[in-house]
Amino acid sequence: GNMTYKEFCMFDIYENKREFGDYVFEGIDVDVENRVVTFNDNHEENVDTSIENNPTYKTISGVETIMLFKRKKSNEFRVSDGNPLVYALKSIKSWKISTEDRNAIFDRIDDIITKIGVFDTIVVMPSSNPLVKELGNHLMNNNKAKNIINHCVVKRLKSDIIDDMPWSGFSNKQMTKIEDGFSKMGDYFESKFFPKDKKIIDKFETNIFKINKNKDYNTMYNKNVLVIDDTISTGLSLNKCSQIINEQYNPKSIKQLSLFSDL
Repeated sequence: GNMTYKEFCMFDIYENKREFGDYVFEGIDVDVENRVVTFNDNHEENVDTSIENNPTYKTISGVETIMLFKRKKSNEFRVSDGNPLVYALKSIKSWKISTEDRNAIFDRIDDIITKIGVFDTIVVMPSSNPLVKELGNHLMNNNKAKNIINHCVVKRLKSDIIDDMPWSGFSNKQMTKIEDGFSKMGDYFESKFFPKDKKIIDKFETNIFKINKNKDYNTMYNKNVLVIDDTISTGLSLNKCSQIINEQYNPKSIKQLSLFSDL
């Protein structure tokens, strides 16, 4: 039956059916059996979708980042990025949201978008899920930019990284982590390859993205650029994307925007 996400978490723990392991409470109702999310802004618990309190701003690695919905840590449970609202909006992990409720979410997004500035160009982060492109379209529909670019950057292949690798200067322990990371990788170089090991990342002096050379991006040179993503975890991927755009195209300014904040 229907219950709030907080009630669902309690039910899940007591029944030993923990799926997420970590929890984010939010202003939604959850039909556990059918995996259906319903938007309900009458209770804003640990995801704040209110117009009054959003967007929020944070500087991540020197880049101002705009976050439309604010996620907050809970003292009751450990929390993670995974939560039914994100899953439902992305239509993943069997979670669903009705067209009516999805429209209500995006109506709220449109209201919050009116409070941010105007940019020359929006750059959409590469993603296999269309949610971030949908967010970009809403920004354009609200006249927040003159141009929008998809596929500006692409994920680097594992072969790209192997070719660029500074193979000297790593300790045996670091080399073990590197070899283990490559063995677990698919074709693409993923940021999660380096689990919170900043020393290895710094030694690589590389980027998880590369510029898509097949496109012309004159709309970024000396322009005000906004790089967008759907969810921030550590902010590493968003920052790496902004970094390579900054290095290649020397925009007048660069900012970042995410639908959901970090924790």
